[in-house]
Amino acid sequence: MPGIWLAVAGRCVFAPVITGMVFDTVASRSAGNWKAVSCWLRVEEIGCYGRVISELDQVMSGQLVLAGSPPCDLAEGMVLTARSHAGGRWERHGDMWLSPGQSG
Repeated sequence: MPGIWLAVAGRCVFAPVITGMVFDTVASRSAGNWKAVSCWLRVEEIGCYGRVISELDQVMSGQLVLAGSPPCDLAEGMVLTARSHAGGRWERHGDMWLSPGQSG
């Protein structure tokens, strides 16, 4: 496994976070503008309410254990992003991503 292991508080905004997905960009806001820096951070584990889960949807917050190569200036308030969505089982319904069996 490249780089280091770290844990961050996480909540998905645009798509679910699943174990195994890779964040490839870290964005930070300064003076009203977003600055993006490349990274490679793989989700190794997701914790929520004291349990290990395989996916984190938009209604939950959790702890993400990440492995990889973060930028050296990773700090509070930065946003991790991934160019590909969490997986084929999820579908977008309006502003929410839902798995089969969930209703919008």
